[in-house]
This record gives sequence, C-alpha cells and structure tokens, in this order.
Amino acid sequence: MEYIKDCTETELYRVLKKGWSITVVELRSFLGILYARGAYEARSLKASERLQTDKFALISEIWNRFIRNSQVCYKPYENISIDEQLFPTKARCRFTQYIPNKPHKFGIKFWLAVDVQTKYILNSFPYMGKDELDAQGKKGQDNFVFLTFI
Repeated sequence: MEYIKDCTETELYRVLKKGWSITVVELRSFLGILYARGAYEARSLKASERLQTDKFALISEIWNRFIRNSQVCYKPYENISIDEQLFPTKARCRFTQYIPNKPHKFGIKFWLAVDVQTKYILNSFPYMGKDELDAQGKKGQDNFVFLTFI
C-alpha cells in the first residue's frame, strides 16, 4: 500500500505540478468504499439476467468506472506493456484460475496494459475462462486481448 501511495503522489505531482499527499489509511478507506459500493450496487442488479452473459456482472460496472477514471487521470509515457497477472483469492467463482507455476496457485487472472515507466494501470479486464467461440475456433484469445486494448 505504501508503494501505491508513493506512486500516486508522484504521478499527481507530474501531471498537476502541485504537491499532494494521501495517507495509507485514506487509501485503504477509499478502496473499502469502492468495494462496499460494488457490493451495494450488486444488490440492485438483476443478477440472474446479467450473469447469463457477463460472469463479472456483480462488479463489472464499478470495475469499468475505475478503469475509465484511470485512463482519464493519467498521461502515459511512450512504452506500454500488456501482460497477465494472477491476483490471489480464496473466493469461489466460475472464473477462478489455477496456475501451478505461480506463488499463489489460485486466483483471478487479469490482462493488464501498464505504463512501463510508472507501472500505472491504463487498462485491464478479467479473464473469464475459455470462451465458447474460442472452443469452436472462431475467435482466438490473443486477438481478443490485442483488440481490447486498442
């Protein structure tokens, strides 16, 4: 958390040319509010309908807002890296992945577009498992990743 705090303050100074600070407690509070808001909005969803087409439906609206804000509030440098990352979790959901060569074997896999210099996330989406179209050979995962970040 301390590293995220330091990077946030550095980036704000780079973009706004003003000093600004945040404490780790404030950052944790913000993330807690973000999580609670997602849980609150999940109750108001017609989850049974949306879960048929979107496995990430319970948090996708909040996640998409977070990514949009990340893109609006940041001017990336010239080098961007696209890679996958496994976020460890003990939650049981349909898209939890098992990757044996990772330190944490189970988690939610995300594809990330990250600024190489500052390690700031520019875009991200969760990997929801093998797509039905992919199983039929009509759509490849690497094409999907590439087109999603363009």
